[in-house]
Amino acid sequence: MNLHDSKDLLKMPDFKGLPNLERLDLEGCTGLSQLDPSIAILTKLKFLNLRNCTSLISIPNILFDQSSIETLNLAGCSKLVEYLKFDPLRSSLEEAGNEVVITQHSGDERAMLNA
Repeated sequence: MNLHDSKDLLKMPDFKGLPNLERLDLEGCTGLSQLDPSIAILTKLKFLNLRNCTSLISIPNILFDQSSIETLNLAGCSKLVEYLKFDPLRSSLEEAGNEVVITQHSGDERAMLNA
């Protein structure tokens, strides 16, 4: 599903009607502040692009445990960096300049955040 640059999108709807969704591109949805918790039911989701969702402050922590996700792009989500909470046994934060890299210890998946 491509909602790229939907600047007027403020909230995501319930995802229950989309159980087979594999790609969700929300890049540039600058009005979006949170993802609906029902995103956790998208067990086939492989690609989630939240790049430059500058108002985003909340995403369900379950996304970091979802094994189907191969790409999670959080670059440019500056407000999210301030609000994210991590389980220290599952994730580590490495600061490198303006970039924060979240490394999942259960695999090689990486999510990039630009602060």
